[in-house]
Amino acid sequence: GGSWAFAAAGAVESFKAIQTGRMVVLSPQQLIDCNTYNSGCNEKGTADPYHALNYIRLHGITTDSKYPYTGVKSSCKPFVCHTNDVSMSQIGTVPGTSDSFLVEAVSKQPVIARIDGSASEFDSYAGGIYSGPCSDSKASLPVLIVGYGRTQHGVEYWILKNWWGRSWGEGGYMRLERGKCNILSDISFPRDPPKFSSKSVIYVTFLRNIALFQPIFP
Repeated sequence: GGSWAFAAAGAVESFKAIQTGRMVVLSPQQLIDCNTYNSGCNEKGTADPYHALNYIRLHGITTDSKYPYTGVKSSCKPFVCHTNDVSMSQIGTVPGTSDSFLVEAVSKQPVIARIDGSASEFDSYAGGIYSGPCSDSKASLPVLIVGYGRTQHGVEYWILKNWWGRSWGEGGYMRLERGKCNILSDISFPRDPPKFSSKSVIYVTFLRNIALFQPIFP
């Protein structure tokens, strides 16, 4: 549970790694315990990564080593009121019908999306380009869009990071066909000066403790 918290922490830590060249693993547990808007590990309750980003914007976030993940919601630890290891100043969004704007955003940094992952085929995904089944009207599962590409047959896809373990999908990742699973319905990402050139295309693979940076050519 708590995918919304992992998505928000992952987006911010990867964003800051691009800025600074240094990966600092942040604490999803702080968001689960301290961000009262969301519902802890209860994915069936309110699980909105945007409000998790807003918590980080207002209060900052500490590291995973200082506030480790436990898998259950507990009382917010008081020391975080005085600990601000990483902060951000703005939250970006993408218009809900703009695939090109999402490409622009992902070309600069990882981006949080909510998609429909309710199908059993999604649960059992083991690799390849996933094109459904999934709803084009529901979106409840927070994921991190870390890249995009095109197959040799011209099928365009997003590269998604999920938090269901490395045994799921392609080492914890999915290639989702573009335009599927209501991916444009709810997009958010951290923003902070300096701005990045729109000509710089960066593929960020986030593996909790490792960020690999390599160019992609969609």
